Amino acid sequence: MNKMKEDLFISIMQKNGVSDETSIHNAYLDILHEIEKENVVKKECKSKLEKMVYKLIRDILAFRIAMNAPFFLYKNYLEKKCSQNKDIFLWQFADNLNAYAALLKSNLAGRIRIRIVDNDIKIIPTSLIKEMKRVASIGADAINNCIFDNVEYDTITGRFTVIANIIDGAFFERHGISYYFREADARKAVFSGSLKGQKIKLGLMVNRDEIFTDFEIEMVQKSEETGISVILRDSINKANEVINGK
Repeated sequence: MNKMKEDLFISIMQKNGVSDETSIHNAYLDILHEIEKENVVKKECKSKLEKMVYKLIRDILAFRIAMNAPFFLYKNYLEKKCSQNKDIFLWQFADNLNAYAALLKSNLAGRIRIRIVDNDIKIIPTSLIKEMKRVASIGADAINNCIFDNVEYDTITGRFTVIANIIDGAFFERHGISYYFREADARKAVFSGSLKGQKIKLGLMVNRDEIFTDFEIEMVQKSEETGISVILRDSINKANEVINGK
């Protein structure tokens, strides 16, 4: 096969005016050598890339206790580490990513959830998922079982405060929240936070207890005339629907 390729190369070179067969043969050997070197670089690069992916996984396993927020591995990070050959990208090793994801799941025994989106691995500790579900559930239950007393909204800063009274006494028992029934503001709920762009960052206090802070959700606004209290209710209900499947 190589002899046929060399003969073809010689024929092409001769047709283009190069007649010295020794020079043509040496040029052909040089090309073969360069191709071989390139293949070696590709193999080394692939090996290094796979080792780096595995090292990152070991790092995650080592620090899994401290992991308390979403953690992302981006393909660009690994591609920079593999700079010897610009033509090799992480997407070429997608099967390995799935294998590594399975390894992570088995080692962490359900403490994380993994999604592979395109070429990125998204790792979320299940403790965070549970907390998001809890917060969304309480927020929706509170806003659906209350009467609004006062609404303040600053159109410049996007800051808002919505004061309400919870009308369902069973709300406290459902969520294990202390109920100071002798106090005048026992059922007082205060939703506060900020609205920026299409995001709402939200906190909730019930009586004197801070239930949650900095809960970020997508804003739902059905029309430009919709008031902040309705936006808040629609947005919290939508978030609960998405997170808890309700």
